[in-house]
Amino acid sequence: MRKLYYFILLFPLLSCEERVKEPFVGYIVGKEYSAEHMCHSDYKHTIEAGFTHVHTPHVHVHHHHMIEAEYILHVANVEELRHVRVDSHFFNSYKLLDKVTIKN
Repeated sequence: MRKLYYFILLFPLLSCEERVKEPFVGYIVGKEYSAEHMCHSDYKHTIEAGFTHVHTPHVHVHHHHMIEAEYILHVANVEELRHVRVDSHFFNSYKLLDKVTIKN
């Protein structure tokens, strides 16, 4: 009886296995590009697809600096949507609704 009791307690712990992180596979549903600009100036913000950027002005004092260009792909599958920062080569080589695999 005691062995059966231990078996019932230990079986759930021993049956668990570690999940291997699988790569994220999805489709590009949006592309977003922000040109290089100064932090205090207006900048060119190009969006493809249905994503809209709402600019909210912030009033504060700071030292101005250059903000580098930013390339963001919005990749979605059935379960979730991820925002992935990429370089310009990768950004320009893919189009909307292309299937991509992102390694974790």
